[in-house]
Amino acid sequence: MISIIVLIIIPTIFVSSVILIDAFLHPDEVPSFFGWKPFIVLSDSMTPTIQVGDLILVNECDYKSVKKGDIIAFQDDHIIITHRVTGIYNKKGKTYFVTKGDNNEGDDGNKVLYKKLEGKYVRRYKGIGNVMIFMQSTKGIIICLSIPILLFFILDFFSRDDS
Repeated sequence: MISIIVLIIIPTIFVSSVILIDAFLHPDEVPSFFGWKPFIVLSDSMTPTIQVGDLILVNECDYKSVKKGDIIAFQDDHIIITHRVTGIYNKKGKTYFVTKGDNNEGDDGNKVLYKKLEGKYVRRYKGIGNVMIFMQSTKGIIICLSIPILLFFILDFFSRDDS
């Protein structure tokens, strides 16, 4: 039982540490784990492809590799948006992306400057974002801290030698 807990806790601590260090070293950027960025989906603009409460993974990429039809994550007023690229154009030597949510009527009003690109969408984990939001709540923190402590005491109780 302890080995299972260790197999979960050690990688979690490692990933969290890398993300925290990245956030400290680059405070004006979205932290990543060696180029991989997790985001929790909070709107239904990409339904049915991506749904509210999903956790998505985005991989950093060169803006030149983005093609029409790709789903990208980008910054818009310090908010991360994940939408599909419907057009790409150059103006005065700068590349812009035209984007649209799959569930939206028309293209987004603002064009996305290549510098605002966070990366390409790679994968979604259905509903995991809801779990992560819960874990950040007061009730979630109490439960997440209580379970390992309770497991420790239970394992300690059953591993005692009564001799």
